[in-house]
Amino acid sequence: RKLSQELEQKAKELEERSNELQEAYHTLKVISEIGKQITAVLSLENIFKIVHHQVSNLMHADLFGIGLYHPETDAIHYAYLVEEGVRMHHVRIPMNRDNSFAVWCYRNGKEIMANSDYSTLPQPMDKFSSSFGTLMPAIMFHPLVVEDQIIGVITVQSRTRNVYTRQTLDTLGTLSAYLSVAIQNAQKSERLHLEIQQ
Repeated sequence: RKLSQELEQKAKELEERSNELQEAYHTLKVISEIGKQITAVLSLENIFKIVHHQVSNLMHADLFGIGLYHPETDAIHYAYLVEEGVRMHHVRIPMNRDNSFAVWCYRNGKEIMANSDYSTLPQPMDKFSSSFGTLMPAIMFHPLVVEDQIIGVITVQSRTRNVYTRQTLDTLGTLSAYLSVAIQNAQKSERLHLEIQQ
């Protein structure tokens, strides 16, 4: 009987592990497809829409935002920001704002994840507030990096507590790498187009 219980337990563990591997494989496949799509597109707006749509399929995303740093204003400008399906425009966060997750993420080049308990974050982040709207229970921020240069941040946030895991954050990190390259390509293309017009 004891052996039977142990075998049942092992079978259950193997099934759970198999499900985890299948989910990880599916996620990798989706990320690879997103990478192919966005690196082939040269419109920033279309890149942002593709990533937003795919991220919404991969994880809880009541808020999704892509902020790019503009040196002329010394601020992070949200080029694409959607909350509960509503697009927000003209949102910018000055770099001198000391209680902003986006600014901290950009300055330090490190990701942030909180699932409801902000006190688990290192100081001074445990006292940070939302730069717009209400601070959501679950948040993730990841820097956008191209050739060791940070160009902005990506954020995904949820009204549901405890929805993000290390795997979710890693997924966002992989996406941010593809997104950074796609943004750089699109910006180069835009600059070239302007030069040709001039």
